[in-house]
Amino acid sequence: RVCLYLADGDENVALQQRPRQAPSGQMRVTDLQHFVFGKALHFASSKIPHLGLGEKVEFDNLDFKILKLISFNSRIPTLEIAKKLNSTAFTINNRLKKLIESGVINRFSIFLNFNKLGYNGYKVDIYLKEYSKIHQIIKYIEKNPYLSGIDSTLGYVDLELELILKNINQLHEIIEGISNKFPNSIRNFTYFRMIEAHKVLLLDLEE
Repeated sequence: RVCLYLADGDENVALQQRPRQAPSGQMRVTDLQHFVFGKALHFASSKIPHLGLGEKVEFDNLDFKILKLISFNSRIPTLEIAKKLNSTAFTINNRLKKLIESGVINRFSIFLNFNKLGYNGYKVDIYLKEYSKIHQIIKYIEKNPYLSGIDSTLGYVDLELELILKNINQLHEIIEGISNKFPNSIRNFTYFRMIEAHKVLLLDLEE
């Protein structure tokens, strides 16, 4: 993941640590930070393998095309996949079964627009002072009903939380709760609200 910190006059793009403002009418990148995902430790209230887990699975061009179709519409009928890929329903069913058994496909789900339900998405980056406490911190955070995901990362932050909340006050309460529970283990927090997803990569990689 690459994070671009922008500077313009719009408070909607403000971060907790806002960079120096650019001249009026201009936008520029004031900082760039990158980090690599380690394990997805929590996702949608259950532990599901995601980035950084497991050995590479061998797959061919047909597998890739199947994944590409179902990543945009997981409800697409098998017969329709077969027609689009000039294959048979029997073959597609077998391929899907193998992709599930090998762990490439972890689950079929929906993508909700939480803003329409009155919620906002927030990301919280946690920098640890005592890394040995990371598993205790994860167990504590996992109990939060508003948590949608936890990622451990390499190179930038130690933990990244994804939360679905109604307002910023809830976020402050969660951060305060973590700080009080582990007063000597956390060095710093940064957080921001997700306003709009301009692109969500489902599966548009090179084959």
